[in-house]
Amino acid sequence: MKSVAVVPASPETGRQLVYVRELPVRIIHWVVVLCVVVLATTGTYIGHPFTVGGSARDPLVMATIRVTHFYTAMIFDIAVFARIALMFVGNKYARWDQFIPVTKARLRNLVESLQFYFFLRRKPASAVGHDGFDGLIFAVRFLVDFVIIGTGFAMYSRFTSYKSPLALFHVLLPVFGGFQHTRWLHHLMMWVAIAFVMQHITRVVLLSAIKHDGTVESMFSGYKFVTPEEFAESGNGSDR
Repeated sequence: MKSVAVVPASPETGRQLVYVRELPVRIIHWVVVLCVVVLATTGTYIGHPFTVGGSARDPLVMATIRVTHFYTAMIFDIAVFARIALMFVGNKYARWDQFIPVTKARLRNLVESLQFYFFLRRKPASAVGHDGFDGLIFAVRFLVDFVIIGTGFAMYSRFTSYKSPLALFHVLLPVFGGFQHTRWLHHLMMWVAIAFVMQHITRVVLLSAIKHDGTVESMFSGYKFVTPEEFAESGNGSDR
């Protein structure tokens, strides 16, 4: 497992810099953010067109929107699977056990973080990386992504050439209950993803303001400001 870069505690703040978000994690994060914006916008238009094409200047509005949606979806798929790969090859803050609590320490952190979010605890749970609740929510989000990707490929199989390898995904249509149910589920998961984004931004800003640890800034720099006590509580950076 990769070692964690740590800058010694500053005498002024008493906090040390810990390299939490690796560059690949940060790149994938912002790629996914841009993809979600484009996919939600184009997907909404495909489901409920709010302009009419057919003019001499722009005769293929829907076709352009659909192509944009399809190619952005491919980038999104690659980003999601790249992030999953980092769960096994990234640093300890990107690992799979940050999302699925398999140790007593992570289960305890999950309980403490839930107590904080439900106003049963004044202090946020100690975590250098994801706290227990945040990790679990991300695990659910990955499941949502799988449903979005699966339903997307299933619908796309109806419009691609029968010679295309993507046509093989038509076998998923019966799994999701037919084309219309697949389309409805795809649309529903988009709103679930949007709800995730809203709660994620709210919690990140809240924690960054309360803990003063640079949670928001870490998605740009990679570093968080962590007290030696919190670093030690998290198992010297392992969160185990």
